[in-house]
Amino acid sequence: LNHRVEVFSETGEYLYQLGVGQLYIPYGIAIHGDSVYVSCGDDTVSKFSLTVMSLVRKIGGGGSNDGQFKWPRQLTTDSTGRVFIADTYNYRICIHDPNLNHLYNITLESMSQPTDVKISRDHLYVLCLIINPCILVLALEGDKLHSLITRGDMSYPRFFFCLDPLNNF
Repeated sequence: LNHRVEVFSETGEYLYQLGVGQLYIPYGIAIHGDSVYVSCGDDTVSKFSLTVMSLVRKIGGGGSNDGQFKWPRQLTTDSTGRVFIADTYNYRICIHDPNLNHLYNITLESMSQPTDVKISRDHLYVLCLIINPCILVLALEGDKLHSLITRGDMSYPRFFFCLDPLNNF
């Protein structure tokens, strides 16, 4: 394992790498402005700056307190730069400000282990797998609106994409 993030141009040309010696099994990645957020297999989330090409902050470590994670998987950002992290074995979505300061958590049902999270203008979409496969649709404050797909309709995908042909995102 190379434990790094490699960056390529639109034409596939290698440009540079981030996180050499600082990441352990990088898994999820999100970009907002000049910030790159990476979730890793050591229960951490790191923020890198593309301006200075270096690590800005690393948070986490195994646990269930605010700022700690148990298997953080995918992450995404909203238009204000808040970071939404699928914290799988804590059954929650953790929301942090752009500097990775903890803001609040959205706790899910005990059988819903989030592995991916996407965001639109008004909704949060959470892919839950392992025990109770479904895609939950939540208000950004965490109120459950409905499930899009439920058990038996999915064959354990690891990721999903939200397409919006009417450009509502």
